[in-house]
Amino acid sequence: MRRHKACGTYSRKEAPLSVPRRAGFTMVELLVVIVVLGVLAAIVVPAASVVHAQASASSAAGDLAVVLRWAQARAQVRAVHVRVTVAADGSYSVSDQTGGEGCVCRQGSLGACACSSNYPGSAVEFSPAGWPAAAGSSVPRAGSFVFTRGKATSRVVLQLTGCVRCP
Repeated sequence: MRRHKACGTYSRKEAPLSVPRRAGFTMVELLVVIVVLGVLAAIVVPAASVVHAQASASSAAGDLAVVLRWAQARAQVRAVHVRVTVAADGSYSVSDQTGGEGCVCRQGSLGACACSSNYPGSAVEFSPAGWPAAAGSSVPRAGSFVFTRGKATSRVVLQLTGCVRCP
């Protein structure tokens, strides 16, 4: 700025000292956004894996409940003993027990969950009346199958009355 000698006022003839700001984001603003997104991702990802594990265990339990109900109905309709065997890796087989032999009529997998049971050999046998019992036994027995994936667990309960539940 220059001062006029005659009137004592100032005039501006030089270029302005500040450059006008352009539209856009600064590098610092972008880094702050990236850090915030990283923190949110660190919080959400572990929670999502827990939800996925629980959904997987629940799905396997629900699928086994359907298989058990189907086997129970098959035993009642055909008036034969029907055995359901579930392996530790979640694979299963359903077989008719006619004449001491088992004819496999259905098999499959219940997903990537570990399975345990309080039935001996993880096998349950339905009588022609629909009662659950330990394989090879005629005495009705309640029991359960437990599916585990990580820390998530889900159960299928066979009540003494033959009711199949997923609590």
